[in-house]
Amino acid sequence: MSAQSPGTRIRTLRTTLGITQAMVAKRVGVTTSAVSQWEADTSAVLGKHLVKLAAVLGVTPSELMSGITEPNDYSMDISRLEAAIAQLDKLPHAELKGLSAGARARLIAHLYAGGVNPLPLGELSALVKLVK
Repeated sequence: MSAQSPGTRIRTLRTTLGITQAMVAKRVGVTTSAVSQWEADTSAVLGKHLVKLAAVLGVTPSELMSGITEPNDYSMDISRLEAAIAQLDKLPHAELKGLSAGARARLIAHLYAGGVNPLPLGELSALVKLVK
């Protein structure tokens, strides 16, 4: 994005997506007048409206307000994710029994972050006990 005002960025993104001010207003949960004021830079987008507006326009809130495109550090290596899940699948069912979805997600995230080297079964079992 360039060094435009927030309102200009909002209008540019909206028109690029081919949506009207009314459509944006409905999706964000504000009036069409509010969207018009944001685009004219006569009113600032604040709080939850900023987050919703950024999502509707397909950018981050900081990118919407500053115009600085953030690098996409959120891509996921699918083979690495599959390897993390495969590690959990090697554990006996009894060890995984009773784990909440959140605990399983934390385990997978930890294994994913740890890289491609699988943990020895004993360390993996200890990790399961920590998240229970």
